[in-house]
Order: sequence, then structure tokens, then C-alpha cells
Amino acid sequence: MNKTIEYIDVVTDTQKQACQQLLYAQKELKSQMESTLNKAQNTFVSIYVPGIAKSKKTDEALSIFNTLFGASISTASTIADEVSKFQEYWIRIYEKQLNIGQNVMKNFAGIAVIKE
Repeated sequence: MNKTIEYIDVVTDTQKQACQQLLYAQKELKSQMESTLNKAQNTFVSIYVPGIAKSKKTDEALSIFNTLFGASISTASTIADEVSKFQEYWIRIYEKQLNIGQNVMKNFAGIAVIKE
């Protein structure tokens, strides 16, 4: 019975750790994505192309690009934040289900030993 309970504990803990690692990796990916996109935006805006004179139109075009790109980054960040919240919620529910299943299996293991 002890081996069965140990096995159940190991499986349950491994699943919990996997969920937490997945969530951590996704948060790191989001952070790196935002940083990279901001650097790309700043690089693009700071590029001066020889032969293209600075004018009101080019400044306006860069301003529009900045606005659109900034809004895109902001939207992607908001979506990623909401997905992270959902995943955290899902992981909490999954962990509760794992704990319930773990307790049920331990009880069944205890009953099996008693009946032997």
C-alpha cells in the first residue's frame, strides 16, 4: 500500500510541477516577446533611409506606424495577460482535481489492503 501511495504522490506532484513550469515558460516568452517587439519598433522608427528627405509626410507616416505598432503590442500583451490568468485559474482547478483523485486513490488503496 505504501508503494501505491508513494506512486500516486509522485505522479500527482509531477503533474503539478509540469503545469507550473508551463505557466512560467509562457510568462517568460510573453516578456521576451514584448521586449523584442519594442526593440524592433524603436529600431524601425530610428532608421534613416538615405535619399528619403524628412518631410511632414514621412514624419506623419512614422507617427501612424508608431501608433499602429504600439496598439498591436498593447493588444497582444493584454491578450497574453488574460490567457495567463485563465491558465492560472485552470491550473488551480486541475490541482484541486488532482488532490481529489489522489485522495480517492489512497482511500481505494486503503480499502484494498483492508479486504486482503
